[in-house]
Amino acid sequence: MYSKLIKKNFTKTFKDYLIYFITISLSSSLFFAFMSLTSSKNSLLEEANQFNFDIFYTWIKYATYIITISLLVLINYVNKHMLKRRVKELSIYMILGMQQTKVAFLFFIETLMLGLLAVVVGNLVGTLLSGVLTTLIVLSISDTFKFSIVFYPDTAVRTLFFFLIIYTLIGFLNIRKLSRWQLIDLLVDDKKTEGNLHGKIFYIMTSIVAIVSYGTAYIFLKRFFQIGRSFNGDIPYYESNLNQIFIFLSIIVAIYATYHTMSNIVIIIKSKSKKYKYSNLNLVLIGNLLQKISSNARTMATITITLIVALSGFVLAPILADLSEGFLTQRTQFDIKINNRYTSIDKLEDIPKIDYSFVDKILEDNNIAIKESLQLEQYFIWETDFNNDETRVNKFDYPRLAVGLSDYNQLRKMQGYEPIKLGNDEFVMHLSHEVDRATILEKFKTEQLIINDKGLKLNSNKIYNESLDEYIYNLNTQSILVFPDDITNNLKIALTKYFIHTKEPVDYDLSIKLPSIIQGEFKEKYEYLYDKYDDNDFVEIINPIRFKTAETNLVMFSSITTRLLGIYIGIIFLIISLTILALQQLTDSIEGKNRFDILHKMGVSQKDLNKLINKQITIYFGLPGVISLLGSAVVLYTFVIRFGHKLKVYVDKVSFIYNVTVPSIIVVIIFISYFLITIYSYKHSIRDVFNDEQ
Repeated sequence: MYSKLIKKNFTKTFKDYLIYFITISLSSSLFFAFMSLTSSKNSLLEEANQFNFDIFYTWIKYATYIITISLLVLINYVNKHMLKRRVKELSIYMILGMQQTKVAFLFFIETLMLGLLAVVVGNLVGTLLSGVLTTLIVLSISDTFKFSIVFYPDTAVRTLFFFLIIYTLIGFLNIRKLSRWQLIDLLVDDKKTEGNLHGKIFYIMTSIVAIVSYGTAYIFLKRFFQIGRSFNGDIPYYESNLNQIFIFLSIIVAIYATYHTMSNIVIIIKSKSKKYKYSNLNLVLIGNLLQKISSNARTMATITITLIVALSGFVLAPILADLSEGFLTQRTQFDIKINNRYTSIDKLEDIPKIDYSFVDKILEDNNIAIKESLQLEQYFIWETDFNNDETRVNKFDYPRLAVGLSDYNQLRKMQGYEPIKLGNDEFVMHLSHEVDRATILEKFKTEQLIINDKGLKLNSNKIYNESLDEYIYNLNTQSILVFPDDITNNLKIALTKYFIHTKEPVDYDLSIKLPSIIQGEFKEKYEYLYDKYDDNDFVEIINPIRFKTAETNLVMFSSITTRLLGIYIGIIFLIISLTILALQQLTDSIEGKNRFDILHKMGVSQKDLNKLINKQITIYFGLPGVISLLGSAVVLYTFVIRFGHKLKVYVDKVSFIYNVTVPSIIVVIIFISYFLITIYSYKHSIRDVFNDEQ
């Protein structure tokens, strides 16, 4: 008997749960597609054996689990909606003598059946998506196109098991809730009214908070923009973080305050605009909006913020991935490079002139042949440039350093550039290729330097800015000065760095293992430094040590992971937000059914009621849609300010436009789809009102 009842109820109510079914199907298909990338059966990825996938597998697997857990919120919310829709029917079962626990269990089985059916459909759709994702990954790392549709049983079981745990957890909570409800509560549930209006002082306060928050966001956005214009290169990260945090926090507070203030705005429209209020069914529309916004202000604000996260994830992820890939060439110009720091050293005389011959020996022992190398020595222009962390006014402020002409020309030769010539009394600047040379030339006023009582004049070329390597600059600087060798021979050593081209690419496993071996050997040779400065907020003296093979592997998979997780976060958060918006309206269709019945009996046509529904849902979807669009535009703008000069260098304009346009189109399609499905479901929910016209 119970099985027949469950089957009948499931068939009868399936259309009412259409949005939920679509959402879970889409979520589980994405989960399946992403988890299939980590499947041991995925042979396409294994064929790309020049890369190590271990880190990628770990990132994707755990990130997918963490993000998908957010569906707990959605499934719990959906179950509340489904329970509200079925509450009268369930109360009848109890009146007829069915035990409360049995009623609760029946409801759990029905929702479980719907959820598992959605997961099965999701697995089938996910199989297709898996083929697309795998093909895109292989294409991005090997430039070979291979597409195949493969069903992964281990991933299907994992997907089913994961969602089964979520459903069981939510189902258990629902069984407890239903078991504790009194019959009278079920019978009068649809008589409960929404709406939580506050006093005038509350709305004045929220209005003030909203205005102050928007003003704060504007002030910090303007300040951030001005800082961006004053820096030709990177804005210091501490400045970027400070401004972005204040901007984002101000926007969040402003959004919450705005939704609370909107209730007052609707009240003002209702009381002041009599012409609009009494036109058509606007009075009913205003009443419905006031009821929904006043009772769901916090939920609407949270949905809007979630939409901002989704939109930002969609747009920023591919841009940051392109930026990372473009920067890869700059990061991997040498097969091996060893950076040097003096941040932990307190005395100038303790800075060592490092002999990297021990590195050559380590490479030789591991059958790595060196094609050419350079031990780049960099010097303080003046001894007073040296400051430790305690004496430096700003701990992020490091001096520009100088290099000798012979080292500089060797560096240029290794990178395929012609050497330069300097007179004995000349110097020149080398500027990062990320910085606009013409802008610096306009600001460049120094024509002469006095070094050790000897005057040096600026060479006629003034500035070179070919791409040599990011490690040739001191921390937080983007330029070096090039002096004749006889000048640098009399300067104090600051840093000694090592750049190597190998005859053959270094094996990946070796590129992971050798940095720690090099670091250990260095510690043995310069043990006195570690003994002296070990307790001085110690930072490794040679750090980081980068191998091109490992770096390429890391950056490529970081880029791919950023793209994939950006899409995943964007879609999951988007459908969670839109589903909750839709369910709030569908809940209104249940609670307001009597209202529509009365209006229809009073002579309001089905056409006019449909127009009312269309207006109401348009406003309810449009409000968070517009606010989230503006909010995500601000988020995108702050990142453009932060990385603007890098975007110009590493991301071409066409790619940038593409990365903004395509995700935006996807978002619009998903948004409109949920909007139209909500309108359909709302009208389907109140169809009984118009039975007399059939």
